Amino acid sequence: MVAEASLQRLATVLDGATVDCAYYLHPLPRGLVTAARGGLAVLFGATTNPSQRYDLSQRIRFQLMGVLPAGHTEVIALNDARLALAGAALASGVLVYDRDPAHRLRYETTILSEMLDFTMTAERFLGAAASV
Repeated sequence: MVAEASLQRLATVLDGATVDCAYYLHPLPRGLVTAARGGLAVLFGATTNPSQRYDLSQRIRFQLMGVLPAGHTEVIALNDARLALAGAALASGVLVYDRDPAHRLRYETTILSEMLDFTMTAERFLGAAASV
């Protein structure tokens, strides 16, 4: 896990980047193509667009090099993440920054509801396919 001093420095980095919340991921969810062993899944403010989120992600990633251990500087924008990745980040990530709890709760509720719907549909489909 990340040391308390690193978490405080991390909050300073994220405060200036329109990040509403961030989860520390170690290890990163399977299937993510990266050499990094850990990193952050961040939820940017609702008013940011994809281009801004990409630029902010790169800026945060550069700033994390002095805060997080080597190899733990991957930044994932949850706003643009696919359902499986977002669900894995919420399930296995540790909340380390929470500037806007209302936005975070709306996002978590939406993703977890979609994951449940997807899982139930997949199980029903796979069950029907197995009985054929």
